[in-house]
Formats: sequence, structure tokens, C-alpha cells
Amino acid sequence: VLKRWCQTNNLAPFIGKECNGISLWITNRFYPIPFPAWKMYYTPWKNKDIERTFSATYGAHVWNYMNSNNKKKIVVGSGSLIEHFFQLYCPTTYRNVIQLNHSSW
Repeated sequence: VLKRWCQTNNLAPFIGKECNGISLWITNRFYPIPFPAWKMYYTPWKNKDIERTFSATYGAHVWNYMNSNNKKKIVVGSGSLIEHFFQLYCPTTYRNVIQLNHSSW
């Protein structure tokens, strides 16, 4: 559809630009971790690596569907990327995770 709207077979020149009111961005802007590597969200990350990987993104797709069979959880104090995101962007939910973890001790 975009090729027709932008009247081209090559969309590469439109990346980061607008064509008929639609902006075309590279995938790293929305999911810098591709779905085959989704488990990386549950591994420890250093702050400098988080900044380097996500500094130019507009969001982070965490591929929840991929985890539906694995049931990986946020582990408090693990230093995982998913823990970092919850601490930063979902502090109320993160506090609930902490309370749930403490109640099971």
C-alpha cells in the first residue's frame, strides 16, 4: 500500500520522512530487540547498554505472546531489562510485583 501511495518500489528513501501523511520508520524505533531474541528482556542489562540500545526508540515491544508458553516472570533485584522498564515506566505495577514476591517468602 505504501509503495502505491508513495509511487515508488523503493521505500528506503522515505525512512524518517513523511509520505501522504504517514511516517515510515526503521523497526529499531519500535522494537530494537527482534522477536527471536525476546528472552533478552529477562536477562540482566547494564544501564549503559540499555541507553545505547533504546535511546533512539519510541517504544519497546516486549513480545508478550512469545512468553505466553514460557511464563517468564519479573524477578525483583535481577537487573533484567523488563524489571528496569517496570521500575521506570510502571512504578505502581512494579511495587505490586515487589509485594507479591514478599508475600510468598
